[in-house]
Amino acid sequence: MISPAKLQGKVAAMLPTGLGQAAWAAGTSTAEALISPAKLAALLTAPAARAVGSHALARRTSGTAANIGDTLAGSALAAANANGDGSSNLSGTWICLGYSTDTSSATRTTLWRRIS
Repeated sequence: MISPAKLQGKVAAMLPTGLGQAAWAAGTSTAEALISPAKLAALLTAPAARAVGSHALARRTSGTAANIGDTLAGSALAAANANGDGSSNLSGTWICLGYSTDTSSATRTTLWRRIS
C-alpha cells in the first residue's frame, strides 16, 4: 500500500508547467480541473464519527418508512445495530442510503450519511 506522503509526492511530481507549486499544492490554483495534493488528501481522509460526511447504521425512531434520498433530522434517528437496537440519537441532517419499512426497529434500520 502506498503511504499518503508518497502518494502526495507522486502527484506533486506531475505539476503542470507554469503553475505555481504552492498554489497547486494547497489546492488554491485557478486550474480547478487539477487534483492538488490538498484536495486528494481531503478525499482520502475519513470524517470523524457523526461528522458531516460520515455514515451511520441508524433506525428511524418513529414508525414510518424511508427511501433512498429521503432526508431526516438526526433527532428522528438513533444509532443502531442490524437488529435495530440502539438508543443514542444523532444530530444534524442525514440522507437515507437504503430503504426501511415501518414495521419494527429492525426493519426501520438502514444506512444514512450526514449532510449537515
